[in-house]
Amino acid sequence: MFEKKKKKIEYLILKGGYLRLLLKRFGLLILILSTVGGILGDIISYSIYTPQYTVTQAFTIKLTEHPGANTATLSDNQLSKTIPSLLSSDTFVNYMKPYMKSSGVTGNFIVTSLEHSNIFYLTVVSDNNNSCIKIIDNIQSHYGELAEGVIGESEMKFMAPPTYSNLPSNAPNYTLGVVLGALSVLVISAVILILKARFTNTVTSSKDIENEINAPCLSTIHQIYHKRRSGESKEERRKISNVLSENTDLEFKQEISTLSTNLDKICKRKGFKSILVTSTVSGEGKSSVSLNLACDLADKGKRVIILDCDLRTPCIAENLDIDNVSIQLSDAITTGDFSNVIVKTSINNLYFSGNLTSDPAAFENTASKGFKLLVEEMEKEFDYIILDSPPSGFLGDAIEIGEIVDGFIYVISHNCISKSYILRSLSSFDEAKCEMLGFVINHK
Repeated sequence: MFEKKKKKIEYLILKGGYLRLLLKRFGLLILILSTVGGILGDIISYSIYTPQYTVTQAFTIKLTEHPGANTATLSDNQLSKTIPSLLSSDTFVNYMKPYMKSSGVTGNFIVTSLEHSNIFYLTVVSDNNNSCIKIIDNIQSHYGELAEGVIGESEMKFMAPPTYSNLPSNAPNYTLGVVLGALSVLVISAVILILKARFTNTVTSSKDIENEINAPCLSTIHQIYHKRRSGESKEERRKISNVLSENTDLEFKQEISTLSTNLDKICKRKGFKSILVTSTVSGEGKSSVSLNLACDLADKGKRVIILDCDLRTPCIAENLDIDNVSIQLSDAITTGDFSNVIVKTSINNLYFSGNLTSDPAAFENTASKGFKLLVEEMEKEFDYIILDSPPSGFLGDAIEIGEIVDGFIYVISHNCISKSYILRSLSSFDEAKCEMLGFVINHK
C-alpha cells in the first residue's frame, strides 16, 4: 500500500515537473496568444454590440362617460395598480407583437405608475428612437381593444412629448470582451498543457524509463543551438558541436564529461572496451554522443578509436575533418586487410575508422566475421572502441554489431519517441551478447 502511494507521489512530481517544463517552453507563446485573444475579444464585442435607445412617454387614462357606456367606477389608486399590470402582462405583449411586426419594429416596453395617481409612464427600448416612437403609437392605437374588457371603455391620453436621448442607453463592454478573450486562451492553453503532461508517453526524465529498462541514466544532455557565423558554409553549419571546441557551451562539456566518467567507471569494473552507441530512430543524436564521448575520453588520456558503423549514412569523418582514407571500413572488412583502415585524427589519442561514402552492402559487412576480427584486434591496441551504429528501431545492423561488442549505450531524444517504441526496440537486444550499460537523454 505504501509503495503504491509512493509511486503515485513520484508520478505526480514527475508530471508536475514536466508541466513546469511545458510552461517554461510555451509560456511566452501563451502570453502572446492571450494578448491576441484579448484583441479578438475586443473586436468580437464591437461586432456583436447592438445599441439600445430608451424613450419614455407619460400618459393618463381617461374613463369614457356617456349614456350606454360600460364605465367602471375605478379610483385613481385602483388604476395605478391595474394599468401597469394590464399593459405589462404577457397577454398584452403577445397581443401587440403582430402590430409591431407589421410596422417593422422590434423592442420591449414596460409601464409604471405614479403611486395613488392616474399618471403612468410607458418606457420603450429599441434599436433607435424612431422605432421606440412607432411602438408607443402602436400601443396607443390598440390599447383600448384589450383594456375594454378589464376596466371598460377608456382612452390613453399623452401628457407631453416623449423624452429621449440621442445617445444609446447601453454602453459597449469592451473590457469584458478583452478579459473573456484572454481568459479563454489561457484556460484552453492550460487544459492542453495539463492533458499533454498527463497523457504524454515520451521520455522527459530519467525516471520515465529507468525502472522499466533496469539501467542507469549516464547523462542528460541539453539541446545545443548552433550559432551561425558570417562566412560559415552550409557544411560547417551542419557539423556536430565538438566538446573540445573553445566555442562549445560549457554546460554541454560538463554533461559529456559526466557521461564519459560514468562510462569509464562501469567499463573498468566490468573490463569492457568495445562500446556500441545506438538509438531508436535517426535524428536522436547518437552520432553526436558517440563523437563527443570518444573525444572526451581521448582528452582524458585514454587511447580511443571511433568506428563509424552507420555505413549507409556516414558522418563521423566529415566532423573530424577527415577527407581521405587509405581504405574504407566496409572494404577492409570485405578483403580482410586491416593494415590501413585506421586513421590518426588531429585530436591527441583519438583514431578513426569508417567510410567517407555510403556503402550499399553495409549490413552484410557489419554482420561478417571479418568485422568481429577487426574489433578483437582493436581491443588489443586501444583502451576504448566507440562504435556509432545505425538506429536499432528500423535496421538490424545495431543488433548484429551487438553480438560482437562488450556493451552498448542507448540514446533517447527528450520528449520525442514513445516509451513503448523504445522498449520494443530495446527488446531486440535481449538475445545479443552485449550488456546495456545505460542510456543518455539527449536534446533536453
